[in-house]
Amino acid sequence: MAQQKAHKGRTKTFAEETYAEQSKSITAEVKHLKDAIKAHIRQAAEEGKPSPKEKRLESLRKLIGELETYEPPKAKPKARA
Repeated sequence: MAQQKAHKGRTKTFAEETYAEQSKSITAEVKHLKDAIKAHIRQAAEEGKPSPKEKRLESLRKLIGELETYEPPKAKPKARA
């Protein structure tokens, strides 16, 4: 899968960002996702459609479950100079 750039106008991929930059980016993504889900639920109500709230919550529960069991790969030993 191709690496996406972190944000418009940036030249680094997410993997190239520092730990602090990655943390800020994740925080922003979570806020954006929360706002997007709220807008989606609100639009469904305005259009008289069934609420997608439970479906979205289930997607989030699945994501959380996957993260809870995630084990990062072992770090490779650094080469000596």
